[in-house]
Amino acid sequence: NMNPQAIIVSPMTRTIQTAKITFSSHYNNNNNNNNGDDDGIPWIAHEGCREHLGFLTCNKRRPLQELQSDFPHLDYSFMMQDKNNNDNE
Repeated sequence: NMNPQAIIVSPMTRTIQTAKITFSSHYNNNNNNNNGDDDGIPWIAHEGCREHLGFLTCNKRRPLQELQSDFPHLDYSFMMQDKNNNDNE
């Protein structure tokens, strides 16, 4: 039985979705306040966990505002702002 202290995930949509499945017992779909689940486990999106940039759109991060809208339970404070992110060009 895993008892993580935090869930740190790449900001890529597919990795967030996989983390929600893998750590479903630590995910509360009704929690939209960016501070984790009912047990206080934070969910953190971090650019350092992501794949290298490339030409394929599947390897590019969606705009931060879209991610925040679709996955409001994540803490995005470690993320680069879109104006500094070459993925969205």
